[in-house]
Amino acid sequence: MEDSFALPRILTSLRVTLHVLFAVLLAVAVVAAKAAGQLTWLVGALALLLAGVYFAGTLAEKRGRASAHSAPAVAWLLAILLLWAALVCQSGSFVWLLFPLVFLIPSVLPWIPAVAVTLVGLLVAVGLPVLTGQSEFSVGGVVGPAIGTLAALTAFLFYRALSQEVITQRGTAIRLRATQEQLVSSEREAGRLSERERLAREIHDTLAQGLSSIVLLSRAAEKSLATDAETAAEQVRTINRTAADNLAEARRFVAGLTSPAMLDSVPDALAALVDKHRRQQAALGESTDLELSYTGDSGRAVPDDVAAAVIRVAQEASTNALRHARARRVVITYGVWPDAATVDIVDDGRGFDPTDTSGYGLPGLRARVRELGGVLAVESAPGSGTAIAARFPLAGELS
Repeated sequence: MEDSFALPRILTSLRVTLHVLFAVLLAVAVVAAKAAGQLTWLVGALALLLAGVYFAGTLAEKRGRASAHSAPAVAWLLAILLLWAALVCQSGSFVWLLFPLVFLIPSVLPWIPAVAVTLVGLLVAVGLPVLTGQSEFSVGGVVGPAIGTLAALTAFLFYRALSQEVITQRGTAIRLRATQEQLVSSEREAGRLSERERLAREIHDTLAQGLSSIVLLSRAAEKSLATDAETAAEQVRTINRTAADNLAEARRFVAGLTSPAMLDSVPDALAALVDKHRRQQAALGESTDLELSYTGDSGRAVPDDVAAAVIRVAQEASTNALRHARARRVVITYGVWPDAATVDIVDDGRGFDPTDTSGYGLPGLRARVRELGGVLAVESAPGSGTAIAARFPLAGELS
C-alpha cells in the first residue's frame, strides 16, 4: 500500500524535474550564446518569450485548465517548438533543449504524431546549425542528439508506464471503496432486517398472544353476563391479570429484555406459563389437562438467550395447541443436559401439516432456534396431535 501512495509523488517529482531541466538548459543556452557572441536582442527576446510561454503552459496544467491532446495544449506545444526552432537558427547552444521537449511532445500529442514531430525536432537540432553556418556537419553532431533523443523517449515510456499504474491503482481504490461502502450498506440493511424480524417475533410471541387472549376472554365474559354473573366476573378478573401480564411483558420489551427467563429461572417461568394457561382455559370454560415435567439437571442455570428461547418455544407451541388445535391435553417437558437444553411440547389436538409455512408462528420458532445453533423438530399430521422438540447446544458443544 505504501508503494501505491508513493507513485503519485514519484510522478510529481518527475514532472517537476522536467520543468527544472528545461529552465536550467534554457539558462545555460543563454549563457553559452553570450559567451559565443550570439546573444543578440532577438535571441534574448525569443528566450524570454519561450520561458514565458512554457511557464504559462505548466501553470495552466497545474490548475487543470488544459489536458493532453486538447487544442490549447497542442497550440502551446506548437508555439514552444517554433520558438525553439527560431532560437536554434540564431544559436546552436539551444539545441540541447530538444531533450526535455522530446519528453514533452508525446505527453501532448498522440503516439504516432508525437514520433513524427520528434523526428522533425531531431532534424532541426542536427540540420539547422549546419544550414545556418553555425557548425559543420559531423557524425558526433548527429549521434549525440540522436542518443539524447532516444534516452528522452525511453524516460517518457517509463513515465507513461508509471502513469498507467497510478490510473489503475486509483481505479482499483475507487472500486474497492465502492465495494466497501456497498458491503457496509448491505450489512446495515441485513442488521435492520434481522432486528425487524426479531421485533416481529417478540411482538407475536408476547403482545399479540396476550391481546388475542384478552379478545377471547372478553367475548366469553360478554356471553356469560346474562346467565352467570359470577363466571363473567371471574373472566373479567382473568382479563385483568392477562392485561397486567401483557403490560409487564411490554415494559420488559421496551427495557430491552426478551423473556421472563431473564427475571426468573426457566422452571419458574414455565410454571408461570402453565398457570396462566390454566386460568385462561378455566375462564373460557375449557377443560384442558396441562402438565409440566422436568428431566435431567433442570435446575441448572442456562444462558439468558437460551432461557429466552426455551420460554418462547414453550409459549408459542402451547398457545397454538390450546387455541388452534383445541387440545385436551398438553405436556411440556424441560431438561438440561451436560451439552444441551431441551424443551418438548406434546398435545393431542387436531394437528396440522408441518410443511405449511403460511403462518408466522412455526417459521418464527425455527428462526429463533436456528439463531442459537439449535434444532427444532416438528411431528404432526391432521387429526394426530403435535409434538415439537427444541434442542439448544450449551457451551462446549459444536453447533
